[in-house]
Amino acid sequence: MLTIPQRKKNLRELIFTKRQQLCADYYQKANQKITKAILDTSEFNAAQTIFVFQSLPYEFDTATVIQIARKTGKQILLPVTDTMNDHLMLYPYPKNEEWHYGSYHIKEPLTTDRHPVSGEKVDLAILPCVTATHSGQRLGHGGGYYDRWLATYSPYTILPCFEQLIVPELPIEPHDYTANCVITELATYY
Repeated sequence: MLTIPQRKKNLRELIFTKRQQLCADYYQKANQKITKAILDTSEFNAAQTIFVFQSLPYEFDTATVIQIARKTGKQILLPVTDTMNDHLMLYPYPKNEEWHYGSYHIKEPLTTDRHPVSGEKVDLAILPCVTATHSGQRLGHGGGYYDRWLATYSPYTILPCFEQLIVPELPIEPHDYTANCVITELATYY
């Protein structure tokens, strides 16, 4: 019998294959619908400070959400992975082209001459996932960074996920965090 970490690894590989098979038109239309649904939530509209991820290929594209949040005066915080201490640090969205690619080849703000922002300031966190359930369980990339961060801080959480990548159940461990809300192109699930 496979352990939970082995089952998670196998499911990640299955979803990675599946999401590469989805057509570009599906991604574009689904991204637009998910973006609209996020922007229409009362939690997004009430939030002053939003913690949001920088998208990887085949993930929900956060660019429009970030752009609109910035235009409406919200503070955007992006994760920077501290692999030495095994946790996420949050930094403000850079005003200029002050970017680099971090430990996991994810675009991150440069942290030189900047200080991280406390997670206590976050009103809303928009979380990445490889896959999820309608009930808010998420499967990330396996580093556990978001689960550890969410064990300390408790903002309202939105989990954008493509409906075609939703699974009925996930192998779950005690440290796995369940999001408050899952938004797909078809519906919002609480």
